[in-house]
Amino acid sequence: MFSLDVINKEKFTVGKHRINVQAVDANGLSSNILDYDVTITSANPVLSTSNPNLTITKSTEAVNIPATVTYDGVYKFSNNDLTWHMKVTDELGNTVYKDDVSSAIHDEFTEVIKQDFVQPFSIGDLGITESGKYKIIAYVEDNSKLSSKPVTYNLTYISKSSTLVYDKDYSFQDVNSSNESKIVNRSGKWKLGVNSVDTGWTLTARASQLNNTDVNGHIINTLNGNMIFVDQSNVVHDLSSDSPTLIGYQNDQTTNDFDISSHWKPNQGILLKLQPNPLKGKYTGTISWTLKNTL
Repeated sequence: MFSLDVINKEKFTVGKHRINVQAVDANGLSSNILDYDVTITSANPVLSTSNPNLTITKSTEAVNIPATVTYDGVYKFSNNDLTWHMKVTDELGNTVYKDDVSSAIHDEFTEVIKQDFVQPFSIGDLGITESGKYKIIAYVEDNSKLSSKPVTYNLTYISKSSTLVYDKDYSFQDVNSSNESKIVNRSGKWKLGVNSVDTGWTLTARASQLNNTDVNGHIINTLNGNMIFVDQSNVVHDLSSDSPTLIGYQNDQTTNDFDISSHWKPNQGILLKLQPNPLKGKYTGTISWTLKNTL
């Protein structure tokens, strides 16, 4: 076994070289010739990322780690010249994944001086089983055993979650002013639901006053009426009260896309209660939703 120190920098410049090696004994007898491909670089690889903060839910499971690698902006390299190394720690700094486990670079690229790529893993690949915050400490190493400085990714894993599905704009039917109280139905299809992952949930709501405003947003009139919620037992709840009104819930710890508004009959759900003689105008207000996981 022997090694070769590259001392002639003019002959062995940065880049890829082919070296032919042959053994010759004292009698002048020579062996066959072996060819070696040697890559010489003047710098370590540099790993970076434009997005160190990753959030993954159980419904997704896929962890796509974005990264960029380069050397000195001159040296060309390919994906096969590099390997990916990493470890994962929890919030307390405990390692949840074996240190310095390597894998090939997933994306394919050839003879580049800078490259964006993505390393895909699953939550199971990373050894993560519980919700929480984790750190992925990663670096790349080339065939010459030169490695980059480590890059830290902050990973939030959510195994239980609930997400509100709603429209930004809802409306009620147009009505004429009268000297009687009346209930005004919704206009169009109101989209309201909850997508949950392994959790129960409750959805409550409160509604503001409905105001008629000018082009500068100044209040002209406040509607003589308010939004109400009529539940499946036909009990009427004032959405403008200080206490939030229960709109829907799920007790089971399941994964589900629950369409709340599809269960409303025309005379149930969120409606508008008008008092006598409302003033003409277009009135707007705000519904504030509160969605909580319960399991």
